[in-house]
Amino acid sequence: TLSQNETGLQSHVSPADAIAAEEIAEIKRYEDFTTIDWVQDAARENQRRKVRRQERANFFDAEGKLGWRRKVWEAYDAGQGWIVITLIGAAIGLNAAILNIVTEWLSDVKLGYCTTAFYLNESFCCWGAESGCEEWHRWSSWSGINYVLYIAFSTGFAFVSARLVKSFAPYAAGSGISEIKCIIAGFVMKGFLGFWTLMIKSIGLPLAIASGLSVGKEGPSVHYAVCTGNVVSRMFDKYRRNAAKTREILSACAAAGVAVAFGSPIGGVLFSLEEMSNYFPLKTMWRSYFCALVATAVLAGMNPFRTGQLVMFTVRYDRSWHFFEIPFYIIIGAFGGMYGAFVMKWNLRAQAFRKRYLTKYAILEATLLALGTAIVCYPNMFLRIDMTESMEILFLECEGTHDYDKLCDKSNRWHMVLSLAIATVLRIFLVIISYGCNVPAGIFVPSMAIGASFGRMVGILVQALHESFPDAAFFAACKPDVPCITPGTYAFLGAGAALSGIMHLTVSVVVIMFELTGALTYILPTMIVVGVTKGLSEIFGKGGIADRMIWFNGFPFLDNKEEHTFGVPVSQTMTADPTVLPASGLTLSQVERVTAETKYQGFPIVEDLESSMLLGYIGRTELRYAIDRAKQAQPLSPQAKCHFAPQEAPRTAVPPSAITAAVSFDELDATAGAMNVDFSKFVDPVPLVVHPRLPLETAMELFKKLGPRVILIEHRGRVTGLVTVKDCLKYQFQAEAHENPRDDSGQQATQEKLWDIIRGSATWIGGKIGRASGGRLRLGDHHSHSSSPPDSADIRQSDGLDEEGRGPAAGGVELQDRREVLSRLSFLKRSTRCTVGMRMRQYVNVYLDDLAQPEEGQQITAEMFHAKGNAVRTAPTAGGTHSGNRTGSGKDFVAPRTLRWFTRGWTLQELIASSHVKFYCKTEKSIGALSDLVLPVSQVTGIHVSLLKHQRLLASFSIAQRMNWASKRVTTRVEDRAYSLLGIFNVNMPVIYGEGAKAFQRLQEEILRAYSDHTIFAWRPSGPEETRSYRQDLLASSPADFHHPSFKCLRKTPRGSSQREYEITARNVTFDLPVLDVPVARRGSKSHPTHTVAMLNCGHEDRLTSHITLVLYKNSTGDYSRASLH
Repeated sequence: TLSQNETGLQSHVSPADAIAAEEIAEIKRYEDFTTIDWVQDAARENQRRKVRRQERANFFDAEGKLGWRRKVWEAYDAGQGWIVITLIGAAIGLNAAILNIVTEWLSDVKLGYCTTAFYLNESFCCWGAESGCEEWHRWSSWSGINYVLYIAFSTGFAFVSARLVKSFAPYAAGSGISEIKCIIAGFVMKGFLGFWTLMIKSIGLPLAIASGLSVGKEGPSVHYAVCTGNVVSRMFDKYRRNAAKTREILSACAAAGVAVAFGSPIGGVLFSLEEMSNYFPLKTMWRSYFCALVATAVLAGMNPFRTGQLVMFTVRYDRSWHFFEIPFYIIIGAFGGMYGAFVMKWNLRAQAFRKRYLTKYAILEATLLALGTAIVCYPNMFLRIDMTESMEILFLECEGTHDYDKLCDKSNRWHMVLSLAIATVLRIFLVIISYGCNVPAGIFVPSMAIGASFGRMVGILVQALHESFPDAAFFAACKPDVPCITPGTYAFLGAGAALSGIMHLTVSVVVIMFELTGALTYILPTMIVVGVTKGLSEIFGKGGIADRMIWFNGFPFLDNKEEHTFGVPVSQTMTADPTVLPASGLTLSQVERVTAETKYQGFPIVEDLESSMLLGYIGRTELRYAIDRAKQAQPLSPQAKCHFAPQEAPRTAVPPSAITAAVSFDELDATAGAMNVDFSKFVDPVPLVVHPRLPLETAMELFKKLGPRVILIEHRGRVTGLVTVKDCLKYQFQAEAHENPRDDSGQQATQEKLWDIIRGSATWIGGKIGRASGGRLRLGDHHSHSSSPPDSADIRQSDGLDEEGRGPAAGGVELQDRREVLSRLSFLKRSTRCTVGMRMRQYVNVYLDDLAQPEEGQQITAEMFHAKGNAVRTAPTAGGTHSGNRTGSGKDFVAPRTLRWFTRGWTLQELIASSHVKFYCKTEKSIGALSDLVLPVSQVTGIHVSLLKHQRLLASFSIAQRMNWASKRVTTRVEDRAYSLLGIFNVNMPVIYGEGAKAFQRLQEEILRAYSDHTIFAWRPSGPEETRSYRQDLLASSPADFHHPSFKCLRKTPRGSSQREYEITARNVTFDLPVLDVPVARRGSKSHPTHTVAMLNCGHEDRLTSHITLVLYKNSTGDYSRASLH
């Protein structure tokens, strides 16, 4: 056998070290809106390879040869990357083929249907027909009905797409290229590349394209391709826990996405190199090429268009070009540059307006955009059809092909020019207002369609000029009896110019356009056009639409294509005097307090606070992990001393890892009673350190080239500060704003005027609808359109909807957003019944799952409990009767338990958070204020009278008491049973619809982190049979488990000084409880078995000496699990 020295290993990496590194990497994968540390990931990969080499040494036989099983395993490990790439490429190609087929059918079904097979699009239905097609029928022989159906289909497709995006995957909206650029550069956006985003992007994209919106599928193709790569790569250990290597796969996926979108594998690789990746080594280029190859091969095998073409607008040109056409090519190139600058400027303004005013109307906005687009586009022959089909027609030569709608008819030439001009102008306007709405939307194809229509128009004009002056010297190169000018080539060049102008791409655009045509003769004209476009674009600003969106959204991205000269040292941007940890002297409680009270992602380790001599750096994640593992190893006192002095780095051929942590804490000082904890193995002894006078430009280059999360600033051994990417970007933005000051007051005033016009129009239309329906339908009143929260809200209700207004059953208008209500801090619901038999008039409800970003719901619900004083008029709704006959006074009011308003999950926080609540009946006569109706409302809701009178703070009530108030309340969605309580407990957590009952489990975990209240365990199963796992046995499955009457008056006992807080891991919740063995007498048995009971630190308010106990049983692992409550 070979020794370690013979295998080249000079140090040993224990399995515990490897496990710790992998677990920390797994934790960091879920740290949202942070940046990865490329240096640490590289060190972790080196450590993984070292462990593999150590394991390999144990598999040599007596003759010094490896066994065949080990060889197979090593071959699999070495080829794992290629296996992943192959699977990803095949999945991307298959998905692209399916999307092409579905998109074509949805686009054609707006215009008609196939009589022989409804599932066929027009092309397949008329396959083989030389002239006319009897199998394909329009919906009606009357054009007016076809027009209405076209509008209806378009609007419906957009509504469904926007609704899916809003409800299930908000990250599926838009193109995704700007976010993917940041992710590949190291930014973490949890959920952006997840499975749900992939599914909704794949479903919503064909609907958005078929709706007729001026959006494309090429940008979203990159997004769903990268999502596919992320989902597949997570199945393999090699990529699941290494963020840096995963990003190599994501770069290859981006190339495959462009490859299947344009049928251009080489262009896809160049696109990934030129646009997507900051770091693109030769290995990544080869994998990108292979992934694009597999994806396009699968797409070609699927043959979605049955023509052998990978994309619809592939074309072949046989004629050559002439040098006298170069001035016209320059005109097309200039158009591309001006188009890109114009669209980017006004689209960003449209995005700002959308972000400020239209966020909560995302579904309505997308639907109305589709409605307006369909109305405007249907009369124009080039706007009516799908954009890819339009480009296919505009690219074609006139000779030997089908003449679409007299496009090649010379007698109809000027009509075509006018139609193309109108199509160009309208499409530009529609792209500006449509790109960025709440549907999967790209800008590649819309821009190419605009360029194609403009280029074809120029080509027709040049052709007319040649025909008017055929003998002019300018056209001397033209041959007689052979068409001299090909308008289709001008459309082709215009498409390339517009694409280059909007994305600021050069080489990749030329290659993509070449692969589309296969004509080497047009490479030079394409290069001329793209060169002119690029030169003119740079005059108007740096970066394409993706870079502008990164700037607009404020993502931490350092573009390697930008060059800056600030002339300042890095000390100008650093965070001075950061929070540091001395190498020794801190107690465990002090360290935990530092991590709890600060949000820093790491802490420099210094010799002592006086000298501030830098010794190393420990990340926040590593520190929390080390504390958790130390507590799991053995009980620790809060006064245990923590040591962070890094050990001397071992001499090894492999660079020292920043994550070389031992998971066992056997080295604790046993003689000191576990009073010393050594965290030195979690400390990075060699962090990246620079001098304060280092130029800022050099520090930014270090971030770009090395990719560290943080750079420490050290002067004469003392740590003076630290700098991150965000610090550099903040200074960059400030410097640019100082050099080029802008006054946006005029722009904001224009936006406010536009919003007033939209709001006034909506009010006028709502009034018309209300009068036409006799008052049964109303879109809202003046309060609902206010851009700021009003002092009081007036929201009427109607019958005919389900429990949460999920859909109208008998008329009624649904307000798409719960945020409209919750952001007002409290709101009004008017009474539907004052006497028996009275009917409701109207109903408006609001959905939390329609929020623009998953983080907004948790913020809004919490804000309700930080602001008081807004007048709120509210009343119960359907489902109950009123026992009183007087409506002018609240003295006789008895709140029935069956009224729906008192049983809804979302109305609990309305009642508690509002300082002034009034009840009204249908006739708008006052029933009374809550202050006059405290007793009946308290009897119905179970809420303590002192809280309704605002005599006690909400925080004075135990967890179980608050859960008891919600125990009888219901929501339509299971997840809302948890989300509706975020404000009640003042905790935050991501809103994820589709997780079901897991949402309530996550809510309880957040409560455990925020409170030390044992009443959260004082519940009893609400169902007759409960089969739960360990975690579910400890925590309740729903608020209904707190419905037991004895839980209403649970009190909290102040924590003792020795009580530890909860420790929550992926498998367990750990905390200290007094445990007793209680004998249990069984009838007819002489033996007396014992039950183990744990005493909770809580009891009944009327029995101050009592304690609630949990009956425990010991499972096979030696851990205790909950059995019942006593």
